[in-house]
Amino acid sequence: TASHRIQRKVDATLMGYLQFGSHVNSGDLITFGKNDTEYMRIDGLGRVGIGDDNPDGLLSLKGVGAQIIIDDTDATDTPRLRLRENGATSGSIYTDGKELIFDSGTTEKMRIDTTGNVGIGSASPSQRLHVNGNVVIEGALYDSGNSQGTSGQVLSSTGSCIDWVTPDIPITPNWNLS
Repeated sequence: TASHRIQRKVDATLMGYLQFGSHVNSGDLITFGKNDTEYMRIDGLGRVGIGDDNPDGLLSLKGVGAQIIIDDTDATDTPRLRLRENGATSGSIYTDGKELIFDSGTTEKMRIDTTGNVGIGSASPSQRLHVNGNVVIEGALYDSGNSQGTSGQVLSSTGSCIDWVTPDIPITPNWNLS
């Protein structure tokens, strides 16, 4: 297929280029590169590939150590990745004071603070995991000794951790503990 290239040349050295051409699967395309190495393309379907000569989404990044960097240069300290559905924000991930915050729409749902504490439903987690609300656990619950306990045991605090213990009074099914 025919293509047209605008090539920058300094003295005898070929520099970057802009090339217009076509691709079998996506129609017209624009590619950017240097010498014979393509770095970026915009295909006829509007898909952008950076390091990817066959992007399968609106934006595709490909390469060793590929990163997306969002650098908010003002003093607000809130760089944000916003997710939208039909123009309405459905969620975002952002930082505030070096804390990582996840929200759905405009309501914060989870935060990882500067000490590594995770708050779910809590904007100021006080422990490694701080949940404000009900919790469903499917599977085993392990104590500080990595034991999942056995039937009839209960979790008991030792003051610094929790352990599964067998109570002095057996617990039978259908008892309500309060």
